[in-house]
Amino acid sequence: MSKGKARTKLLDHSAGLVEGSAAGVSWEFLYQASTVKHPDYNIGDRVVLPDGRVCRYGKSSDGSLNTDLLCSFAEDECQGYEVLKNAQVVGDREVTFTGAAHAIVAENALRGGYVIIYHSGGGGFTQFRGIVGNTASGLNANITVYLDAALDHEVIALTTAAELWYNPYAALQGAQDIAQSRAGRPMVNVAAANTYFWIQTWGPCWLAPQQAGFQAASKQRSALARHDGSLQAVGAETGFDTTQVVGFLINEGFSSGPLFMLQISP
Repeated sequence: MSKGKARTKLLDHSAGLVEGSAAGVSWEFLYQASTVKHPDYNIGDRVVLPDGRVCRYGKSSDGSLNTDLLCSFAEDECQGYEVLKNAQVVGDREVTFTGAAHAIVAENALRGGYVIIYHSGGGGFTQFRGIVGNTASGLNANITVYLDAALDHEVIALTTAAELWYNPYAALQGAQDIAQSRAGRPMVNVAAANTYFWIQTWGPCWLAPQQAGFQAASKQRSALARHDGSLQAVGAETGFDTTQVVGFLINEGFSSGPLFMLQISP
């Protein structure tokens, strides 16, 4: 079983990590979408461009993602709060969920996800770990997940409880309502579910604004995400706006703007 953590690649003009054309460097892979996963990247992997833009590799859960609008996290937990039946000792790097209620899970499908292991009988030592791999599991069958760091407290069988979460970038969808948190800006339009693509999570970009809220006279610079993934100025909220602040204006650009500094995940 191949196990590992999400990776970061810093794309520097002098590092030679990406071959450039005669006219300069090219990062065209960030603007490509495919139903086949890129062999060099896993879901959640992070790329940093020299100007500070940050992108994450993700997978769509629907076909309504638009480069003008922020997309949303759509995945919920894989396994809810469950009392674990298998004991684990300090130093172990795996946890097994036994016969819990969950969907079919493919091998390593939880890579990049998370485990929350709650303290047993008080003491405040809840353990939060990333997942670097998992066994395949049928419907409601056992799952063993492999952790990115060893346990520093034991798991007591039939006492310690835990929750299991998917990789949040494994199910991204077009923004639909105010009950969803925004993940970032798709680098390309995505017209089908189960498509692999990149989203921008930090740095300069353009997103569709509710322009009236950003009039210079209002002095508003920070922006909220709306239900549809567009931007609304803080202070001009309506019933269509979330409470998630997603960045600030670099400049209003009333003729075509704004130029926006996205600030979701650096």
